Amino acid sequence: MGRQSNEGATAISTLESYFGAVPDPRAANATHRLGDLIVMMIAASLCGATNATEFSLFAQERKQALSRLIDYE
Repeated sequence: MGRQSNEGATAISTLESYFGAVPDPRAANATHRLGDLIVMMIAASLCGATNATEFSLFAQERKQALSRLIDYE
């Protein structure tokens, strides 16, 4: 992993740690952790996604890469 990749992974980890502390008002049986969803949505937004459909497409197309950074399952 190159320096830029390490910095990106560190940034994602920091975001997940920060947003992982946000209280989750959803049902207890939610599929994904709220912090992971927020991190994915930030990444998708930075890549130009502007709505739920684009966020979903971003997550589907980058599942392998995202699964190295957040709890995707």
